[in-house]
Amino acid sequence: MSTNQKKEEQLLNLIDTCSSSSLSEKEREILQQAKAELTKPNAYLPRVVADLEETLRPLAIKQELSNDVKPLYKLITSHEFKDKGLGIGLASIGMWL
Repeated sequence: MSTNQKKEEQLLNLIDTCSSSSLSEKEREILQQAKAELTKPNAYLPRVVADLEETLRPLAIKQELSNDVKPLYKLITSHEFKDKGLGIGLASIGMWL
């Protein structure tokens, strides 16, 4: 299992554990959308994580995240889930060779 597959599985498991009755309707919609994107065969994990972070950020700023979603938000904003952008640099080097 690759690193991205492990991260996808970790994220899906955390989304599943967040599906409690204490979620707001907005949080539920956001998590359902992220789960749908992750389960697509050609899902690009960094894009899904960035979109999820972007949609949860306003709730986090207003301190409106439920206690179930806070660990998920903390995880996706951690360095571990950030796109390092290494492929872009390697591709640009290849253009000059």
